[in-house]
Amino acid sequence: MRLTHLAEYLGEAAAEWQPPAWQGPGAEQPIRLGGAGTPEIPEFAVCEVAAALGLSQPAATGLCADVLDLTYRLRGIATSVRAGVLSFARARVIARRTRDLTPEQAELVEARLSRPRDTARGPEPMAALVPMSRLRAVIDQAVIAVRGPETEEEAEARVAESLYVEMVHEAGSATDLAARLATADAARLDRRLDEVSGWLTELGDARPKKVLRAVALGLLADPALLAALQDLTTRGAAPAEIPGSPTAAGMAGLPSGLLDKLGKLASTVLYVHLDRGTGTWCEENAGVLTKEEAQRIVGHSDVTIRPVLDLAEELTYTGYVAPARLKEQLALQNSGYCTFPSCHRRARTSDVDHQTPAASDGATRSGNTHRLCRKHHRAKDKGGWRVVEPVPGVWVWASPAGAVYLVGNAITTPLNGIFTHIPPGDRAAPVSASDPRTLDTPPDGRSWKPAWDPWNDWDPLTQSEHEHTYGFINSG
Repeated sequence: MRLTHLAEYLGEAAAEWQPPAWQGPGAEQPIRLGGAGTPEIPEFAVCEVAAALGLSQPAATGLCADVLDLTYRLRGIATSVRAGVLSFARARVIARRTRDLTPEQAELVEARLSRPRDTARGPEPMAALVPMSRLRAVIDQAVIAVRGPETEEEAEARVAESLYVEMVHEAGSATDLAARLATADAARLDRRLDEVSGWLTELGDARPKKVLRAVALGLLADPALLAALQDLTTRGAAPAEIPGSPTAAGMAGLPSGLLDKLGKLASTVLYVHLDRGTGTWCEENAGVLTKEEAQRIVGHSDVTIRPVLDLAEELTYTGYVAPARLKEQLALQNSGYCTFPSCHRRARTSDVDHQTPAASDGATRSGNTHRLCRKHHRAKDKGGWRVVEPVPGVWVWASPAGAVYLVGNAITTPLNGIFTHIPPGDRAAPVSASDPRTLDTPPDGRSWKPAWDPWNDWDPLTQSEHEHTYGFINSG
């Protein structure tokens, strides 16, 4: 039922969408997420899915694209998923790797992957039996067989579109880095990491090479620091010439002599916040730190100390554009994230939105403004989403379909089932703090809400498709 529920919703959204009367900048547009033969869907329908399933916008977009392909192009694969003989994770891999084929070519690939094999459990499709790493190769072989080999230009375009770098902050002041690079770039990076880790070894750092390569990767982000390290190596500084222990605790465990060089570098602005309840510090780009780790970060250069902002203070201004102090306050609210339900984008790079528009006498003040990423800013202004902030730092959202979410401290709580849904004839009515809406009784009596977790099968996009994963200490 999991695949069917989301497929039904996307099909209904595609069939019922009408272009808005106003077609100015920011208006909702139909988008084709799946391959040829799949319907275009209204772009803000993905926002509804992301909020309902607690996914980031990119994750929801990928999920919708895969479901559309399975529903309209790979019906046999979808049938195997519904029958329980093929995992949803494997089906998503097949959908992604056949997306640029024509519908006819996709059917031929599907026929190859669905060929039954006799097992102790009865006939099962071949795609369910091979190891996941082998499945990708089998799919690609089938694609080449039905489409022919790619031209050089097509191969370059495909590789270029697949490149990415993603970071996920973990506990212990470490960050997981996952990336896909062009082969030539990866080879150069590999040699460079070996070279920089060799410099550290020359200075007396006896940690394992894999650790030094991780430290070297972080050093590449700071050319001045890298130059200081190279200078120490070029001068032939022996461990005894470096003040303190050769591996004295410094930035990412660097030799303490290198820290002397850091004081001469350009000044640094850091946003470090203290949680008095746990005694930990949080740097916006490095995650949770202990007090000692925070001191090491700011100990290498000049430090700009920002005035402490009271997030509950009501700042009011007469103009439309939010001044710097209000922007800073809004960027720190909701733990530094866009206030849209389940959004994972940082508030500091997001837009300042007036909850009540300025054209409707909405003031530029703390209680009427918040930070929204560009996609969700458009969804709120042009896509029928409504939001109120009953108390500082808490937002109540209502979606066009009637779902209600409570957002605060970067935590999204669905309120479905607590209140009544929005009447179909009252879609444009403003939402108040005492009038949230729910999805339990959708308009027209149709139930589309996906009552499943799309990651109960492991996510192939984040756990299998990444060819190289590096763990490194991110100390700012």
